[in-house]
Amino acid sequence: MSKSSLVQVTIPAYSGNYTKGRSGKKIEAITIHHMAGILTAEQCGKLFQAQGRNGSSHYGIGNNGKIGQYVDESNTAWTNSNFDSNCKSVTIETSNCENGGQWKVSDKALNSLIKLVADIGKRNNLGTLVKGKNVTWHSMYTSTACPGPYLLSKMDYIVAEANKINAPKPTTVPTTTGRKIGDIVNINGVYTSSTSTNKLIPLKNKGTITKIIKGARNPYLLDNGNIGWVNDGCIVGSSKTYVVKKGDTLSGIAKKYNTTYQKIASDNNISDPNKIYIGQKLIIK
Repeated sequence: MSKSSLVQVTIPAYSGNYTKGRSGKKIEAITIHHMAGILTAEQCGKLFQAQGRNGSSHYGIGNNGKIGQYVDESNTAWTNSNFDSNCKSVTIETSNCENGGQWKVSDKALNSLIKLVADIGKRNNLGTLVKGKNVTWHSMYTSTACPGPYLLSKMDYIVAEANKINAPKPTTVPTTTGRKIGDIVNINGVYTSSTSTNKLIPLKNKGTITKIIKGARNPYLLDNGNIGWVNDGCIVGSSKTYVVKKGDTLSGIAKKYNTTYQKIASDNNISDPNKIYIGQKLIIK
């Protein structure tokens, strides 16, 4: 069975109101209709259960935004007044929130319509949605006022918002997080360049940052290129290099890095924690 996961109620249409299969055609478009009335998804579905109706739709959206399905997408609903178009389309009936005039639809119904259009387009591999090409409307196929002035005026908006939903999510690029040249880092992967996306197993699992390109996918060069490039996602247990300045004490340095002076002394083979000198390089793990 082929249907949207957005469906909240299923009301199967009478078998004489649609055609099983798609006559060898594939889905190429989504066609938007209005109900020409204020209905729920259930009320619309019941219309298509009536014998002799000679009409149906794949989906219907009630005035409250509830989405119903009446005909499976693998079958041909009789909605567009054009059999060839029916065979190539997934059709949606949308409730109005006023009778006559502009035939407006509620914001809830409009938002559900946008989500449903995006979902149908994505599942059926329609690609970028284009008004009048793979997003169509009833009056393109026959002489009718459907889908009404309001929905016609919203077609560009519907297509744009649906495309936003289906747009590829941008790849998160690891950011430079306060690391600096001279930091010693432990790594679980490496790249051949600052832009590469192919993560490799490193020949060494530890290196020193010797160059940083801010904003790059892999901003840190290790050991002047002898190891390669890495990003924050490659660094698993890093250590920093701190150069002792005038007035520094191990306890003061430890406080800056949220560690203890005993650990710094142990990591740097310092036998007397009270004896450090200006310019001394300490590894902070």
